[in-house]
Amino acid sequence: MKVTRIFLGLFLSIGFMSCSNDDDEMSIIQPSTNLIVMEAEGGETEITFTNGDWNISEVLNKNGNVNIHGDIYSQNGEIIQENKTLALEDQGKIVADWNDKGFVITRKTPSSLKIEVMENSTGEEFNFALVLNSGQVIKNINVTQKISQGYKFDGIEIILKEGDGDSLFVKKRHKF
Repeated sequence: MKVTRIFLGLFLSIGFMSCSNDDDEMSIIQPSTNLIVMEAEGGETEITFTNGDWNISEVLNKNGNVNIHGDIYSQNGEIIQENKTLALEDQGKIVADWNDKGFVITRKTPSSLKIEVMENSTGEEFNFALVLNSGQVIKNINVTQKISQGYKFDGIEIILKEGDGDSLFVKKRHKF
């Protein structure tokens, strides 16, 4: 009888320890990739996730580890906040647009994310990280945009057709 109680106690202990909470496993952020390298001319890529239980808590410029500011839009395209620290709780998009670089990050579905970068004409790599959060779990997706190699033109061709020509417009000003 004593051996049976010990065996039963040991069996129940192992059973309780082996049980796991499926909710804990589902809250883990699992992107299809966590490193994206883009060309300087810009482009877009899509990341898929095993579930949609996460949000973008911040976007960091890796040069100085500072938050990036921009505009936040709702799922239907209405602007929610302008020139704020970028974060996205649910579906929608965030936009950072400067004269010489920028990006648009769109979350159309709970389990996908589209990252589009504009042309990088700064002369240096542009590195930023999306900080994803799900409860206590934090995951980074790092994006690197290469340095522009510039453009090389073989030549410029100008064609004048019949009727083409110069025009001179004069606007008369009124004097008082």
